[in-house]
Amino acid sequence: MTIGFNFRGKHSSDFNIGVRSEDRSLIPARRQVTYEIPGRDGNFRYSDGEYDVRDISLRLCLNSDNWEHLRIKAREIANWLSGSGRLIFDDEPDKVYNATLKKYVGLEQIELLSIGECVITFECQPFAEDIHYNQFYVESSQNDSFFISSSGLENTPCIIKIKNTGNTDLTNIKIIRKAGVE
Repeated sequence: MTIGFNFRGKHSSDFNIGVRSEDRSLIPARRQVTYEIPGRDGNFRYSDGEYDVRDISLRLCLNSDNWEHLRIKAREIANWLSGSGRLIFDDEPDKVYNATLKKYVGLEQIELLSIGECVITFECQPFAEDIHYNQFYVESSQNDSFFISSSGLENTPCIIKIKNTGNTDLTNIKIIRKAGVE
């Protein structure tokens, strides 16, 4: 079984290309600020604990019957990879990265065959998100209380939407955020 990826709503198998991970790091680099102080050796590093964007690199292999079809296929793939979108890997179907193709994509010819290979690099936001963006739908009466928990590993902002589907006004709504409480 080949592991592929979905980007901007299309799967790599739609283009009949082989995919191999070059670099899918487990954790992004921490954001570092470096100061060089005149008259002092070395430098001063400061980190506020936040993370930089992460690069994810993949090697793609294109195979075609002839040169002309290889170039046509390469242009179709280039069009698909242009822009920004959701990046989902087959081996992590419940996670999504917000990604943009980072740099130029060249096509390297393999031997004298109508086969091409390229490495693509996506620039992604630091952390994968739940594919459902932790959306919870809770039906409750005016006097109910409920607890919502996120299974993520990092602190993230959230949006809470309350929709009144009843015939009476909702009053005295109280939202309490308890970070780090299990």
